Amino acid sequence: MSIRSKNLVIILCLLILVSFPMSGLAEQAGLDIKSIYFSVSEQYQLYEPKPTAGETISLRPGGNVLLYPRAIYTNGEDKLISDVVWKISDPQVVSIDQDFMLKGIKEGTATVAASYGSHTVSVEVAVNPVVQFLADLYPTDADIIKEDGTVTVTMNKDIGMSLTLNAFHASGVKENVSRVAKWESKNPDVAYIAATGNPLKGDVTLLSFNEGETEITASLNGLTQKFEVRVGPNENRPTENVADQITVKINGVAQVYDQPPVIMNGRTLVPLRGIFEALGANVSWDGQTQTVTATKGGTTIQLKIGSAIAYKNDAVIYLDQSSMLINDRTMAPVRFVSEALGANVDWDEIIRTVSITK
Repeated sequence: MSIRSKNLVIILCLLILVSFPMSGLAEQAGLDIKSIYFSVSEQYQLYEPKPTAGETISLRPGGNVLLYPRAIYTNGEDKLISDVVWKISDPQVVSIDQDFMLKGIKEGTATVAASYGSHTVSVEVAVNPVVQFLADLYPTDADIIKEDGTVTVTMNKDIGMSLTLNAFHASGVKENVSRVAKWESKNPDVAYIAATGNPLKGDVTLLSFNEGETEITASLNGLTQKFEVRVGPNENRPTENVADQITVKINGVAQVYDQPPVIMNGRTLVPLRGIFEALGANVSWDGQTQTVTATKGGTTIQLKIGSAIAYKNDAVIYLDQSSMLINDRTMAPVRFVSEALGANVDWDEIIRTVSITK
């Protein structure tokens, strides 16, 4: 065989090797797949009814869901497939990114399809305008809705109310938009909205600080919802507020803090540093990540401001109320702060005292 013939054979073999993974393996993978389908997931369960791939998915401009392409194999396995080919009938209406986030861009309808080998799956997506807001506050029975839709709220100072802002799409779908709406308070020294509360529910907290009035506005997709907030003293104890009535004792010794305890959504929040240090822990603060770290012996506690999740030696601890900053002090639920370091916590309703023993 001549050198030229040998070279031709080598080139032919190389071409076969290069083409095999692109065609042979793809065909084999296709033979292993029985069908593909979409799985729809939403962050924090914000939609009602929950979107499903078997029906038209309703989004608002700027709204999103996670659209996962999945494959059912002939052996019964169900797996996520990432290397699909996407096709959108109108890319100006919706888009999808590499993390499978399906996002509404402008009002309209579009078909979103994913192909893998010889298999294809598609779903219809409708991007609808927001036509109405509906607010829900808890705990309160003092809110009045005026004819223009303004919600009037009467509350005591140093109190937190859980607030949920729902947006209704033109399709009738209800979406919790509490954490994506833009909130503004004309007088934040009286009250304002904070992204605290239960992140799994997606709510926010209406915080009151001083007696007075303010107007709080939520805006999203061209619509606004107004709240007239009137903050007064505690009705049952007009010369005191709720926080002043709460005493914290550690091993029988009453504690004094420059930021007193507050009540948020029925939970007592206390200065984290003060109690941790009284229990013998070293506390550090990372301003860049807004994270508090406490160490004692072989125990390390980490908590990020605004989060309802903490870590104890990498183990997850779920808080019943998110942490927050008040007057530059990290406030967290007293039970978490104490029990994270192995202390016992008791509450005496009669004298309104939290007792921590170690």
